[in-house]
Amino acid sequence: MCKLLEQEQPSLSEIIASLPTKEKYYKSERWDEDLVDSYDTTYLNQTLLPLLREKTGNCPACILAVLRQAEIPVPAVSDFHFKQGCEDVWSCFNEAQRRKEPW
Repeated sequence: MCKLLEQEQPSLSEIIASLPTKEKYYKSERWDEDLVDSYDTTYLNQTLLPLLREKTGNCPACILAVLRQAEIPVPAVSDFHFKQGCEDVWSCFNEAQRRKEPW
Protein backbone atom coordinates (compact mmCIF):
# COMPACT_ATOMS: atom_id res chain seq x y z
CA MET A 1 0.00 0.00 0.00
CA CYS A 2 2.90 2.38 0.77
CA LYS A 3 4.22 1.82 -2.75
CA LEU A 4 0.87 2.92 -4.19
CA LEU A 5 1.19 6.06 -2.08
CA GLU A 6 4.69 6.49 -3.52
CA GLN A 7 6.29 6.47 -0.10
CA GLU A 8 8.69 4.23 1.77
CA GLN A 9 7.16 1.99 4.41
CA PRO A 10 7.97 3.44 7.83
CA SER A 11 9.47 1.36 10.61
CA LEU A 12 6.39 0.03 12.37
CA SER A 13 8.43 -1.08 15.39
CA GLU A 14 9.71 2.50 15.82
CA ILE A 15 6.18 3.87 15.56
CA ILE A 16 4.91 1.36 18.12
CA ALA A 17 7.79 2.22 20.46
CA SER A 18 6.92 5.92 20.18
CA LEU A 19 3.23 5.51 21.04
CA PRO A 20 1.91 6.96 24.30
CA THR A 21 1.78 4.54 27.19
CA LYS A 22 -1.25 2.30 27.43
CA GLU A 23 -2.37 4.09 30.62
CA LYS A 24 -3.34 7.08 28.44
CA TYR A 25 -6.15 5.18 26.73
CA TYR A 26 -6.78 1.89 28.59
CA LYS A 27 -8.07 0.82 31.97
CA SER A 28 -9.30 -2.42 33.40
CA GLU A 29 -12.16 -2.29 35.88
CA ARG A 30 -13.79 -4.90 38.04
CA TRP A 31 -17.57 -5.03 37.89
CA ASP A 32 -18.90 -7.49 40.40
CA GLU A 33 -17.09 -10.70 39.49
CA ASP A 34 -16.05 -9.61 35.99
CA LEU A 35 -12.94 -7.80 34.81
CA VAL A 36 -13.89 -5.32 32.08
CA ASP A 37 -11.51 -3.64 29.62
CA SER A 38 -12.25 -0.03 28.83
CA TYR A 39 -10.71 2.20 26.16
CA ASP A 40 -10.81 5.98 25.94
CA THR A 41 -12.14 6.19 22.39
CA THR A 42 -11.99 9.99 22.40
CA TYR A 43 -8.25 9.86 23.07
CA LEU A 44 -7.74 7.10 20.49
CA ASN A 45 -9.67 8.97 17.78
CA GLN A 46 -8.58 12.55 18.48
CA THR A 47 -4.98 12.07 19.61
CA LEU A 48 -3.64 8.66 18.65
CA LEU A 49 -5.18 8.29 15.18
CA PRO A 50 -3.91 11.67 13.87
CA LEU A 51 -0.47 10.75 15.21
CA LEU A 52 -0.59 7.42 13.38
CA ARG A 53 -1.79 9.07 10.18
CA GLU A 54 1.17 11.46 10.32
CA LYS A 55 3.78 8.81 11.13
CA THR A 56 2.53 6.35 8.50
CA GLY A 57 1.87 8.83 5.71
CA ASN A 58 -1.82 7.95 6.16
CA CYS A 59 -1.24 4.43 4.85
CA PRO A 60 -4.25 2.36 5.97
CA ALA A 61 -2.28 -0.90 5.95
CA CYS A 62 0.43 0.56 8.18
CA ILE A 63 -2.13 2.07 10.56
CA LEU A 64 -3.90 -1.28 10.84
CA ALA A 65 -0.59 -3.08 11.42
CA VAL A 66 0.44 -0.66 14.17
CA LEU A 67 -2.92 -0.96 15.93
CA ARG A 68 -2.82 -4.75 15.84
CA GLN A 69 0.82 -5.07 16.86
CA ALA A 70 0.33 -2.55 19.67
CA GLU A 71 -2.67 -4.63 20.82
CA ILE A 72 -5.09 -1.74 20.43
CA PRO A 73 -8.49 -3.11 19.38
CA VAL A 74 -9.25 -1.74 15.93
CA PRO A 75 -12.98 -1.20 16.75
CA ALA A 76 -11.93 1.06 19.66
CA VAL A 77 -10.51 3.48 17.08
CA SER A 78 -13.90 4.10 15.51
CA ASP A 79 -12.74 6.91 13.19
CA PHE A 80 -10.36 4.52 11.40
CA HIS A 81 -11.99 2.75 8.47
CA PHE A 82 -9.52 0.40 6.82
CA LYS A 83 -11.72 -0.48 3.84
CA GLN A 84 -12.50 3.15 3.07
CA GLY A 85 -8.83 4.08 3.44
CA CYS A 86 -7.84 1.39 0.94
CA GLU A 87 -10.55 2.48 -1.47
CA ASP A 88 -9.31 6.08 -1.24
CA VAL A 89 -5.71 5.01 -1.97
CA TRP A 90 -6.78 2.95 -4.98
CA SER A 91 -8.99 5.75 -6.24
CA CYS A 92 -6.08 8.23 -6.10
CA PHE A 93 -3.76 5.71 -7.73
CA ASN A 94 -6.21 4.96 -10.55
CA GLU A 95 -6.84 8.65 -11.14
CA ALA A 96 -3.09 9.28 -11.37
CA GLN A 97 -2.77 6.41 -13.87
CA ARG A 98 -5.60 7.84 -15.99
CA ARG A 99 -3.85 11.21 -16.14
CA LYS A 100 -0.62 9.53 -17.33
CA GLU A 101 -2.20 7.50 -20.13
CA PRO A 102 -2.99 9.14 -23.46
CA TRP A 103 -6.46 8.31 -24.68
